[in-house]
Amino acid sequence: MKNCTIVSAADSHYFWGLLLLTASIRNAGLKCPVHLLVRDLSGDQIASLKALGDVSIEEMDAANRRNPCTWKPTALRGVPTEYVTWMDADCLVIGDISQSLKPTNDEFQIRVRDKAENAYAYSQLYAPGETRGPVPASVLATWQQDVNQETAPRLQTTVVTNCFVFHRRHLRFIQQWQQQIEKVLPLADGGVVNHDQPAYFMTDESVFSSLLTFGSSAPPISDFQLDKLSEKHVAHFGVKPKPWEGWAQPTWYAYDAVMDAVDYALQHCPNLPALPPSLQRSQKLRSRIGVISRYFILGIKQFIRKLKP
Repeated sequence: MKNCTIVSAADSHYFWGLLLLTASIRNAGLKCPVHLLVRDLSGDQIASLKALGDVSIEEMDAANRRNPCTWKPTALRGVPTEYVTWMDADCLVIGDISQSLKPTNDEFQIRVRDKAENAYAYSQLYAPGETRGPVPASVLATWQQDVNQETAPRLQTTVVTNCFVFHRRHLRFIQQWQQQIEKVLPLADGGVVNHDQPAYFMTDESVFSSLLTFGSSAPPISDFQLDKLSEKHVAHFGVKPKPWEGWAQPTWYAYDAVMDAVDYALQHCPNLPALPPSLQRSQKLRSRIGVISRYFILGIKQFIRKLKP
């Protein structure tokens, strides 16, 4: 799908994420351009990414010290193709997803949380007696005041910004996202999650949700097509450890797909840095033992928490 650009961004801590994502795009047979916004990558790292073909690299302004999760609108601006796809640097393409990159409404597709998931995400922010599921009233009040465009909320829950697709006619909305990030989020790197700001604790994602909820130019949302795990899809390694650090139970299902991306990179990137142990096929048994150990330890911790009064 040459009329769609896939965009991502990261600093050197997520180089392997960018490498796996881009290699998986090419290994899946996708011919679309890839645009990456980066900071602090070495020459060999940049050369490896470019060796994967049709990859443009933009360096983030060194003066911007915000967390890379807030770079998304900067990375997305100016992309010339008709459609633009954002994927986080801890995503991986599994199979030829080209048929799902065009939103069904030709406008915008993003995953909207259901009420149960939303209630879990905002569990600490509900007032006593408040209905759980929709965005808490205190958060909505802050969003409405900060956006200051619409008075009635357009959405009841929030969206997930690890992967979404939009038509370039909505680049103005992406620019508003940038402006709102600069308005409400601190200049310092507060992390991907920052509980010092309850209404914006999910940082870029919270700001995006606030604009979709109260922004006057928010694009219409269509069903998200890229998360059907039984089909060709985009995997998101949202939990820790990331595959280049280790493996977790929820993401182990994608082990073979990750290794296929590694093999593709090894074939096409002559300057590729040494692979981390968790990305080496020879270490599969050790990686699997690590998954089981982490899962066992997590279960014990959860059991102990339930015992506490």
